[in-house]
Amino acid sequence: MKSRNRLFAIALAVVVSSAAILPSYLDVTYEDNFKIHAAEQESLPVFSSESGFYGADFALTLSVAGDGDIYYTTDGTDPCDSETSQLYSVPVTVKDRTNEPNLYSKYEENGTAQSVSRGIGYKKPTFNVDKATVVRAVVKNADGTYGSTVNHTYFIKSGKLSQYKNMTVVSLVTNPDNLFDPDKGIYVTGNQYIDWQNSSSYNPEKSVWDTDNISNYFSRGREWEREADITIFESGSVAVKQGMGIRIKGASTRNSAQKSFNLYARSEYGASKIKNPLLPGNYSIDGKLIEKYDSISLRSVGDEVRLRDSFAQGLVHDRENLTTEDMKPCVVFLNGEYWGMYEMAEKLSDYFIESNYGIDKKDVAMLKNGEQEEGAQEESDNFLNFAYSYAQKNLTDDTNYKKVCDFIDIDSMIEHYAAGLYLGTFDWPNYNYAVWRNTGEAIDGNKYSDGKWRFISFDYDYTMGATYGSFGGVEGYQYDSFLHMDKSKKGAPTCLFVKLLKNEDFRNRFAAVYCDYANEVLTEKKANNMADHYATNYSDMLASTQLRWWGFFGGTPDGLIPYYKRTYQNETLNGIRTFFSKRAEYTLNDMKEYTGLQGTLQTVSLKADGNGKIQINSIVPDISQGKWTGKYYSDCPVTLTAIPDDCKIFTGWSGDVNSSSMTITVTPEQAVNIQANFSYSAAVEYDVNTDGIFNCEDIIMMQKFLLGAGELNDWKAGDMDGNDNINIVDLCLIKEALLNL
Repeated sequence: MKSRNRLFAIALAVVVSSAAILPSYLDVTYEDNFKIHAAEQESLPVFSSESGFYGADFALTLSVAGDGDIYYTTDGTDPCDSETSQLYSVPVTVKDRTNEPNLYSKYEENGTAQSVSRGIGYKKPTFNVDKATVVRAVVKNADGTYGSTVNHTYFIKSGKLSQYKNMTVVSLVTNPDNLFDPDKGIYVTGNQYIDWQNSSSYNPEKSVWDTDNISNYFSRGREWEREADITIFESGSVAVKQGMGIRIKGASTRNSAQKSFNLYARSEYGASKIKNPLLPGNYSIDGKLIEKYDSISLRSVGDEVRLRDSFAQGLVHDRENLTTEDMKPCVVFLNGEYWGMYEMAEKLSDYFIESNYGIDKKDVAMLKNGEQEEGAQEESDNFLNFAYSYAQKNLTDDTNYKKVCDFIDIDSMIEHYAAGLYLGTFDWPNYNYAVWRNTGEAIDGNKYSDGKWRFISFDYDYTMGATYGSFGGVEGYQYDSFLHMDKSKKGAPTCLFVKLLKNEDFRNRFAAVYCDYANEVLTEKKANNMADHYATNYSDMLASTQLRWWGFFGGTPDGLIPYYKRTYQNETLNGIRTFFSKRAEYTLNDMKEYTGLQGTLQTVSLKADGNGKIQINSIVPDISQGKWTGKYYSDCPVTLTAIPDDCKIFTGWSGDVNSSSMTITVTPEQAVNIQANFSYSAAVEYDVNTDGIFNCEDIIMMQKFLLGAGELNDWKAGDMDGNDNINIVDLCLIKEALLNL
């Protein structure tokens, strides 16, 4: 993952309220973000009011400089050919259109080419969904030709639409045929499915969820990308407005009625980047807020199971060796109609690696679910061939094990499998994974550029107890993820992971990290805090979404909203709470049996005298308020590292272990109590290892830090030029200082 200083990335930017009624662009100009593809001198309609949230109905004036008539629509249809297109002559009344009939929410599973799903019994909503007013206007020239269409989206806050002013709202506007036309519409089954259904090759036994179905919404690639106008509102104001390409996203979920989208910024649509910090708290490894994206995903969450992904990723997000996606909730309106709650997320791509890890995207190779995603095909083939090949070798042999460690970042693999196994991920492990590496030259100071393959974890939908009633009939917290994984041990990359567990060093490192997850990363307390957060910030949005997509089961809109909220909070979230309250007991024993550990769980207690921290294996628990305890197996060594605070030095370990070494290894054959002792020291200039002496050891520590092979005990002592950044210049200066000394 990305090392970041923040609370949750998913701290949900369900945004602060705006006092302003009229919207304003946030450091984004129309010219920067929305380029019209037309002749340079093209006449375009001019709107008297920009997109945004308004306090009451108002009159919108349209004008054009030069000759030509203006035609417009207010229902999201194309003014060039829509039956509802009107010649502009008087100001347009912008209002809440919720009480008007549904135009796009009318599509359902009807067995025709315009079905939005198959085999799930989806029915259109029986009520009018919330609607913004989308005004689409175009100039018709004297010769009968049309110019480019200009789109604006308006929300009237005096009615129901007021609830959206404090949310992140995405208005997606596109020609309806791009979505619902039987031949080219990306949201429907399409004629190609109907033709197959009526052919001799039709297989009625084929699952409608199979990812190789030939429905329009299962089709992939640029051929199935459509142009759309995207407006993103934050706190009632326009944050982004630009043309983008849209595609349907996902695997089997493409058959869901509420579908996910990928959005692509391309110069052919306007701007090649989205220049906005869309995801608050999304920082790169160098601590900089990511302010540009080339693509984003909108993940549907109409089924509450889909919300488990962001929940789980929020719990593991700050793991240094685990790559995850940042995301936040938003509400989508499609051509002005309420489409429900989505998760706006980073899209896994070469640019994702570039923006997060500082690797030039041209040097990124990525394999996703066994298929090439980025880079040359030979790179993906190389990874898979290596995995299969070394899964057949003796990995207890040091030479073979070293080759694996040189090929794959072992810590990344351990984190990936520890998270997936502990969370009880069902549709995994040889699916819903990705690996990537840098194919270019290593970058000084960037450990992620070393050319090793690293894992990306995503799509934690079916985790934390989901689906187990149907798949095995046990409570979620009892689910044996290791036996589930074992069924996939012949496939890559799991074949290599399972074989690596035969190596004692790898097994012990994995077991130690797995216990870290139980003791600190995925604890009941953290899960409860996250569940409280989701109950407060997600329930209303989710309930409205479920009403939009599943309300046909009965009841009235007003009655179903409280029902959906109660169900989510009392069943789903409480089920997740129960999962984490009992998970450690079962999964640690499953891990022990699968890996062949023979010991028993023993208590390791840590505390500090003086100001400092203690790292145990992969975690740095909070010991500032007193003693921390965790449980580790008696035949599995744990590694402890003392971390002094600024202006402190480590003076040694005491308790059941006595040592002056900053890093020690302990095998807890019985309960142990260990104390790290720190004291103030007279500051020694350039003493980066805080041992009280400035000598060659400090130079060595600086070199290791810059190579990504260690940390500085006191980085300020090594900041020779005082620019709050440690680089090769500081190394040269500190060497010069030692020579002068």
